[in-house]
Amino acid sequence: MAGGSEVTAISGSGRQTMSRNVSYASPTVCASDKYYLTFGRGENSFAVYNAFVRVYTESTDYPIYDACVGNNGYFAVVTRSRDYQSEVILYNDRMEKVANYHLGSYVTDIALNVDGDVLAIASVTSEAGSWQSKIHLVRIEKRITSEVVEIEGSFASLCDFISSDRAAVVMNDRLMILRPDGTITADGVFTAARNGDVEIRLMSGDAVIGSMVWVLVNMLSM
Repeated sequence: MAGGSEVTAISGSGRQTMSRNVSYASPTVCASDKYYLTFGRGENSFAVYNAFVRVYTESTDYPIYDACVGNNGYFAVVTRSRDYQSEVILYNDRMEKVANYHLGSYVTDIALNVDGDVLAIASVTSEAGSWQSKIHLVRIEKRITSEVVEIEGSFASLCDFISSDRAAVVMNDRLMILRPDGTITADGVFTAARNGDVEIRLMSGDAVIGSMVWVLVNMLSM
């Protein structure tokens, strides 16, 4: 748990394992099963903890807007730079910067899969009055590689992993499921049902992935 003045870790049995004073005006926390990262949204510092101690802290030149952390200790932070609207910095489990991604678009969400070896970055810009979304899928291996999927006319607002090798991206008009290599395994368009519920028309993808999309859409509309 993260508050404006304190970060507290509580075990599954309800026992407090750590407490540390912090100073955030807009406290935010993201967590995996083994680590959690705290920062103040729009502020210039972050810290990484395990269940017992703080393992890393850093101050940044520009404000932090989002972050994510994996079970393997890898984590990523969203900020900006002098020349780009967004910068995503990827760190390894030794707290070393291993990659920087400079984007001329605004990052709306990032996510690491549970193993911490695939990073998804959703970003949006506007061209000629139309939304343009880009989904970066970063494979974190001995050699870091990435794929970019571009979607015209849609606003990508949320991304997360539904399995270690499937990323779900929610847009204003659709939900897409992608593999780390950039392959789109399902593409569903939102439609409004007569009773006001959200329905989805599966444009591509097999029945199993289609069922996942249907469940996700109903969860997101609750």
